[in-house]
Amino acid sequence: MAHKLQPLLHLEVKPSSRFKHAKIAVHFLAITATLSNALPMWQQAMLSMALLGHLYLTLNSSSDSTIKIKHSDIADWEVATSGDEYTTVQILPSTVITTLLIIVHYKPLNATARHGVQTVLIPFDALSEKDFRHLVIRLKTSPSPK
Repeated sequence: MAHKLQPLLHLEVKPSSRFKHAKIAVHFLAITATLSNALPMWQQAMLSMALLGHLYLTLNSSSDSTIKIKHSDIADWEVATSGDEYTTVQILPSTVITTLLIIVHYKPLNATARHGVQTVLIPFDALSEKDFRHLVIRLKTSPSPK
């Protein structure tokens, strides 16, 4: 039986509002823990300011930009993290697939030592329900590297 080619999968992963809210909640829990410990007041203030600064940097980082993912049987997996410049990648077996989140570990095929394994977090609300399901199926059924 001949292998049936799958249609091109082309997805745009948008920033997730739930993931953003989770980052805010975790940072405010850390600030609450900082303010409720027995450290001197000036140390509590410094740690709180550091946490607020980290929250600001986290929320304004470029990691919230749109990520594009393509897969076809011919070109295999391609990822564009900035603009429309796609890079052919190898999806690693350490990729984690759950109902709420996909953690894609990949390695660009033209990777230098400086650009080794990279990670993309894809919360379920970053794609439409249909696209999230298609990505899960494609990740599970595409051949994994040896």
